[in-house]
Amino acid sequence: MSNFASLNMRFIAIFSFVTIVAGSTSSRRDPCKALCDEFAADGLCGEAGSRCIDNTNCSDLFWFDEELTQMISGDLVGPNDDARNRPVFCSDAEAVMQAREASDIQPIETGCILQEPVVNPRPVSLSIAGVRGISNLGNTCYVSSAIQILAHITPLRRLLQPLMDAGSINVQEVPLINQPAAILVNAVVDVMRQIWSGTSLTPINIGSMINALNIHTGVPGDSHEVFIRIMDGLQTFGIAVNEVVQFQRRGTRLCSVCESITQENPVYSEILIPLRQGMTNISLRDGMEMFFGNEEIFGFECGDCHQSEIPIEAVDRGFVQGGPGEVLMVNFQRVNQETGGRINTVVDFPLEMNLADMPGNGQGRYRLVGIVNHTGGHYYSEVAIDGHWYLIDDGSAIDLGNQPETLNSRFVTNLVYERIPEQQVIQNTNSTNSVAEQSQQ
Repeated sequence: MSNFASLNMRFIAIFSFVTIVAGSTSSRRDPCKALCDEFAADGLCGEAGSRCIDNTNCSDLFWFDEELTQMISGDLVGPNDDARNRPVFCSDAEAVMQAREASDIQPIETGCILQEPVVNPRPVSLSIAGVRGISNLGNTCYVSSAIQILAHITPLRRLLQPLMDAGSINVQEVPLINQPAAILVNAVVDVMRQIWSGTSLTPINIGSMINALNIHTGVPGDSHEVFIRIMDGLQTFGIAVNEVVQFQRRGTRLCSVCESITQENPVYSEILIPLRQGMTNISLRDGMEMFFGNEEIFGFECGDCHQSEIPIEAVDRGFVQGGPGEVLMVNFQRVNQETGGRINTVVDFPLEMNLADMPGNGQGRYRLVGIVNHTGGHYYSEVAIDGHWYLIDDGSAIDLGNQPETLNSRFVTNLVYERIPEQQVIQNTNSTNSVAEQSQQ
């Protein structure tokens, strides 16, 4: 017990990644299958281990601790890698097995998580505008995932496009009080320009962004907090990002003492969904019902009877004026506020949704364009470009095809939806009706 307890290895299988070795034969011991079979035989994978019987579906992504990763191969850990969160693919499985046998390392955690395999995932091998990884400078995956999501929100990119075309801001010409924001804007624009250049697959170095955010490398952080800091910096400099993402939530407060009624329309940048310990599964619809549902709140002072610390009921909540705008962002809060531990609730979410059919009485159809995932020790993002999905994990990118890795995940922390233009909705409806009519003829 002491050998593997000291190494504190975290074992998390996230998604299937198919690797076919040219010239391999059926008699050869498949290292990926052997590794997965071993965990299954030890009872770590449970029923999910049965998926490892088919070699073509047995290529799982693991996170190993720093010592094990370094034992596997010097090629796997570069000088700038965050070794503790380094992904080890099936192609590395033979080295993993050898390292395990040599050191008698065993997994501590028994929460083996295997999801359905992605259909034909493959590393991106050609330069594609919008698909470019970001180098990990030491526990900076949370910064990279925030930047990737921001770079793929079309209305935000449209706001920044003039700066992307014009070049850098001359910081010395900016009032002193706004210079920190100008430096951040320059860093954001420079990274977005490189992401969308379509001229290289070399991972981007975000040293200037790290400096602009005053972040210390090597220290883990929160991707959502970085995203908010960047958005605040852009707004401070006069780039109207709030007009794209903010909405008002209509509501009414009823005082439990004097029964007075107060109307309120607080402003939000995202739908906040606090997950709770014990929740095994929740849908986006359920989360929106929580956000817009009636609630008894405490700690407010009634403006009429001036009683304080009394319960006030908040009711009749919904979007103001049929909102939101072009972008709808959702944040699933996975940290237990009492213990600080992680909440691993599985979240279900749609590729498209009509807000008229969802809680909040909103308007318009929205399409998913970005996902931030957090495994508990590592962040990565998934982004859509013209309906085609890519998984971007630090410096690497994987082509996922026409949908994300999964639509029900215990790792998702943030979702980004964009409003589908009305004309496009009409065209899609007409096209669907036309196909239906032809099939009936």
